[in-house]
Amino acid sequence: MKTRYLKIILMLIFLIGFNYSFGQENFSEKDTLRIGIPINYLDSSIKPRDAKAAFTMWTNYYSQSLKEKIGLELEMKFYLYENINDLKRDVIDEFLDLVSIATYEYLTFDGLENYEIKLSGLKGTGKNSNYLVICNIDSEFRQMKDLDEMNFYSNVRDKNNLMNLWLKKILFEEGVKDSRKFMDNMKLELEQNQIIYSVFFDKKVAGLVRKDVLELVSTLNPQIKNKIKILHQSKDYVENVTVLKKALSDRLKRIIIENSTRFHETVKEEQLLSFFKVNRLVELEESDLKNSKELLEEIYEIQKLQK
Repeated sequence: MKTRYLKIILMLIFLIGFNYSFGQENFSEKDTLRIGIPINYLDSSIKPRDAKAAFTMWTNYYSQSLKEKIGLELEMKFYLYENINDLKRDVIDEFLDLVSIATYEYLTFDGLENYEIKLSGLKGTGKNSNYLVICNIDSEFRQMKDLDEMNFYSNVRDKNNLMNLWLKKILFEEGVKDSRKFMDNMKLELEQNQIIYSVFFDKKVAGLVRKDVLELVSTLNPQIKNKIKILHQSKDYVENVTVLKKALSDRLKRIIIENSTRFHETVKEEQLLSFFKVNRLVELEESDLKNSKELLEEIYEIQKLQK
């Protein structure tokens, strides 16, 4: 209980601190910014009602601070969506001005013609995400067909997450007859570092992890690197995108982009950004989604063959 409320307090400190990165520019007109975020973008330990309360407190404080500091009257409203279809409805109606959404949802959603891709939240050290299938160096595993789904670990529950789609792709390519059964039966862990240590200690275990997580754990414990074998490594993928409504003023878009991409430089505690499960925000272009688009096209072809 105490840990949960501590996280909420830290979240507020994190959000309030964001306002100090804005430049000293003068504005007179009033703007409204409606931000839509799926509830699963937040750390799982934070309850929705607590997150909504924190956002409400912050937006009130933040709007007043902007007015006093740079003369910009910006009314900010956060909407946390438990149902992705509700978020999509508000996008189609152009109710939202800024939307963060998973790459799969972005690429399969036809209602974004009035929005433009601008940002992406990063979880690792690079601009993209890279996935690995790992096993113990002393195991007898040589290919995906050798693996036992009952001893295969992942922490990704969303079947449309790019990580799971990539796993489905390599299962198919290596001749695993029932990839659906494999993925339904694999074990779910809360954290990827737990998966890495399970593989480290047990040669009968394999798992799906992010490359940057394995590198971090190996830095903390150098023995890990010598005991882990990589069976497969993915291409680079962009996992999420943030889009802005095209109708927003260029001035407001510039404020959002410039300050969002510098935000990680002003925050010393990495834990604060982890509330949103990212390390920093970077600018993004449509061309950055090339590999992600190709993966979805491959999955569509696989699905046709499996019918």
